[in-house]
Amino acid sequence: MPIDLLEQAELAHSILNDSTPYGVAKRSIRSLFETPISLSRLEIVALRLTVIDSYYSTNMNRRYYGIDDLAIALQKLGDTDDQVSEFFLGYMREPLSHSVGDQLFNGIYGINKSGAPSKRAQSLISKYGYFQTGFGFPIYDSLAKASYLKLSRTYPDLVKPCSSLDAINQFVDVISKLNQVTDSYDKLDNLLWL
Repeated sequence: MPIDLLEQAELAHSILNDSTPYGVAKRSIRSLFETPISLSRLEIVALRLTVIDSYYSTNMNRRYYGIDDLAIALQKLGDTDDQVSEFFLGYMREPLSHSVGDQLFNGIYGINKSGAPSKRAQSLISKYGYFQTGFGFPIYDSLAKASYLKLSRTYPDLVKPCSSLDAINQFVDVISKLNQVTDSYDKLDNLLWL
């Protein structure tokens, strides 16, 4: 059975990363993490967040100051891309006991139109981590959660059920185990997306 799942992940990867809008968007975003930009560190993080938000429709642009708040939070993780990458990789190794990660993923970013604190930004943060680590961090959004649930029903012996798909730390814990089959969060994300 793992071979079937691996073949499906590889097929999804080959379909999505060709000349599709998905592939174009992914390469565009990735270039922001690979190409030196002559902006301040905070401006670079905010630019990356804005582009990811735009391509992935995470709706952070509907909040006032959401990108600003999140850029500041991500900048605090480290002065360099390598330090921020290490943060995300460290969270993956210990998602159930990573207090700084819990604070980041469960923080409230921005305000709504009435001036009240807005919402969390777990999807956007996970997508930032995905690109920051060169596709080495799982994307966490409603599509990934729904697809993971379907996989756990289709492959009950291979895909461990998640006790709470609404808790990112528990999702990262089980998806890390599933990633041992594909050995690529990129291919696994493509499978969940497609």
